[in-house]
Amino acid sequence: MKQWDVLTVGETMVVFIPEQKQLLRYVDRFKKGIAGAESNVAIGVSKLGHTSCWISKLGCDELGEYVLREIRGEGVYVSEVIRDENASTGVMIKQFSEAKRIAFITNFDQRDLIAFDTLIAALKPFHFSVSLIHLSDVKDTWNEIKLGGIKEYFQKQYPDLEIHYDVVMNDDFLNSLDEYIKNNHIDIITLTTYKRNIFSRLFNPGIARKMIFHSDTPLLVIYGRPS
Repeated sequence: MKQWDVLTVGETMVVFIPEQKQLLRYVDRFKKGIAGAESNVAIGVSKLGHTSCWISKLGCDELGEYVLREIRGEGVYVSEVIRDENASTGVMIKQFSEAKRIAFITNFDQRDLIAFDTLIAALKPFHFSVSLIHLSDVKDTWNEIKLGGIKEYFQKQYPDLEIHYDVVMNDDFLNSLDEYIKNNHIDIITLTTYKRNIFSRLFNPGIARKMIFHSDTPLLVIYGRPS
């Protein structure tokens, strides 16, 4: 019997994201990707150096091949996926113009600035505000100082962008983040892949399972280039 560190089961669809800030009836350019909580967890586990397998059912069509290629390319085992000749692979069309506030988790690292630039460039057509937050389980004056420094940098770099700055303190990672999301009406959570400590805790099977069913807030992960 095959053994993996983590096994996830659930649907993953092909998602088409508009590249224009318009009503869908006027959009003619889309970016193609995949969307599925269970496959996202499997990919996160693989990025942390563990083995993971994703089980689902896909249509015997080109979009099914695309989903398999994307997930397999992240190091996830997909050999147990069932292909159905009588069904089509699911498709989702999103419109991100409704995302008004984005939370960007920072550790005050230089790579955060690069990731933030990537985020702003990708969402340039849209109007939104950003909550720059640092997660900490202890009160640290140095965190406040670093937050002040990064605030000054962003005010000069992005003078027209509305940015909020907060330190979220709690030793309960999931509940403190969830409470912040609800209280501040966050539409998207953003973090970078180099944050191994945050990424590990986020994709811990127990926490991931709670987060999947506990929150409807999308998670955007940006590749963190080595400094």
